[in-house]
Amino acid sequence: MKNTKRISTYAIFFVLVLTLTAAFSSCSKREKIGVSSKINSVTEAEYYSGDIDGNLKKTLTVGIDERVYFVIDYTLSGVDKIAEDTVATFRVNFETETDGYFGRDYCTIKLEETPTTDYTVSDRGYTYDLNVQIYSGDKTDKSYRFIFSVSKSKIGKLYCASVIMLPEIDGKEIYDISGNARSEGTATVDGSIITESKLAFAPSGDGTYYTVTGLGSEIGDTIEIPENYKGLPVKEIADNAFRDVAYLKKVTVPKTVTRIGANAFRSCAALEEMRIPLAVTEIGSDAFADCPDMHVRCEANEMPLGWEESSISDVSRVTWGCNVLFEFNLSNDGKYYIMVKSAGVTGNVTVPGVYNGLPVTELSMTFYECTMLTGVTLPDSITVIGGYAFYCCRALTEIVIPENVTHIRGTAFYGCEALTTVTIPDSVTYIGGSAFKECINITSVVIGSGVKKIDDEAFNGCTTLTSVTFKDTSTWYYEPFNSITGKQT
Repeated sequence: MKNTKRISTYAIFFVLVLTLTAAFSSCSKREKIGVSSKINSVTEAEYYSGDIDGNLKKTLTVGIDERVYFVIDYTLSGVDKIAEDTVATFRVNFETETDGYFGRDYCTIKLEETPTTDYTVSDRGYTYDLNVQIYSGDKTDKSYRFIFSVSKSKIGKLYCASVIMLPEIDGKEIYDISGNARSEGTATVDGSIITESKLAFAPSGDGTYYTVTGLGSEIGDTIEIPENYKGLPVKEIADNAFRDVAYLKKVTVPKTVTRIGANAFRSCAALEEMRIPLAVTEIGSDAFADCPDMHVRCEANEMPLGWEESSISDVSRVTWGCNVLFEFNLSNDGKYYIMVKSAGVTGNVTVPGVYNGLPVTELSMTFYECTMLTGVTLPDSITVIGGYAFYCCRALTEIVIPENVTHIRGTAFYGCEALTTVTIPDSVTYIGGSAFKECINITSVVIGSGVKKIDDEAFNGCTTLTSVTFKDTSTWYYEPFNSITGKQT
């Protein structure tokens, strides 16, 4: 009888072992994907040198507003085990350190290169999710390289971190990731490094100004001619200065320039657009000849005396009397414009709702540090108020957010010290982190019924905020009480 009980106990134990083994075996059926990742960086000159790999550094030091190119490399092994429709998310996040504080300030980011044109990207200001189909039927390791350029306008640190995420089914991982799925990189921005223009210049005969004569050591496809060089104004672009620079796409001409020489940009076949300031009183013959896709935007209302007829006759598009305050970027799908820059803005400003026949739907860093802006009228076409749109507009006393706006992104109104009241319309669904941070004179806020999420510190530092009215909280999927300083009513 005892033996029977012992056999029965062993049998139960044996069944349990088999069950657990089967369970672990089932868990182990997840395919193993090996990951190796690293982040290095190069300077702008090294990026354009044609030898990125030979110049990679774990960290480097650059000057204020000088670009750092973060090179993010991933290698995946075991990809032959991946299902054909598998999409991996490469998440890249940026952060800054300024005056001992960590945040996301004084920073400009651009996605320069991806390993494939077949990808989608979700841009949340400082976090990018790049979704790439990674199936490989040839059983070889797969390599992916993403390159971002980042510049910072104040002394401090730049931080870049990246991680790969593979898909889940019903919240459960379907692949095992082994190896280094996350990597980090840093760069130091040093105020003692003075980044003088790399273009070539020649002094005038009387020594009172400079003329830009050519590319010099500049190697990028976008160049910005400075207003001053070695303490003197830049007033002229020499004859033939940029002739035959076939890869040049965009040139910024400063308001100090009064003359553009003959053939100055002739045969710059890739040149896309140029704004010609009102101060330009002379343009030589064939200045833009053989620039087939170029759009010239002239601040003058008509061709001034002193411009050669042939200077712009070869250009496909000329806009006269263009708005001297604003700069626009066409969206990737070519359906709308993003207002990205304003210059010399003071007092009250009206943002146009249409540009070149297309709606203006977004603001992005548009009024960044326009400290003399006191009022702005936004058109109903605006749907997104982007990051830094009104950053440190300290004299802005009032803002009426249009009823079609759906997103107010992080730091949009950071440091708008003269604002006293804010009404968020019902159309807005998202308010980004630090959106109204340090708006020290805001006393009341009305949050519309459509808002579903308010990110951290949206109203942090609003020290006089005493009344916050929520029209409706039933649709929230994230309760933002810790994002708001003050009394809720």
